[in-house]
Amino acid sequence: PSVAATAGGVLTVAGIGGNHAMYVKTRSAGGAWSGWRLLGGSINSDVALSPTADGTKVVAVVRGGQNGYYSVFNPDGTGWTGWRSLGGSLASGPAVTRNGAALEVFVIGGDGRIYRRTATNGTAVTGWGGWGALP
Repeated sequence: PSVAATAGGVLTVAGIGGNHAMYVKTRSAGGAWSGWRLLGGSINSDVALSPTADGTKVVAVVRGGQNGYYSVFNPDGTGWTGWRSLGGSLASGPAVTRNGAALEVFVIGGDGRIYRRTATNGTAVTGWGGWGALP
């Protein structure tokens, strides 16, 4: 599983089921756990979770079909967007982190190099730059 906490104390846990789909469960600060929610997908990596740049929501990044990368985001703190392709044909599961006002995803490419892609608006919905290899 992967876990992320928002600034408001909401925990999100995500994992991949036997059907290769992603499931999430949340718990508000001091509250009870929700039931598992199916977000779907055809996922072939672990889930990488991170709070958004403002710390109020969570974004998930996975490697899916044809080894491309995909993100899903909960814009209102409870519901989730549909899957968004981040492109690429890469060789590893992703790592994602917030860095100031940006989200950054790191992966290993087919050539064995580490690549990075940044969402400058910090939400993983829009504002993604292209993949770039680390020097």
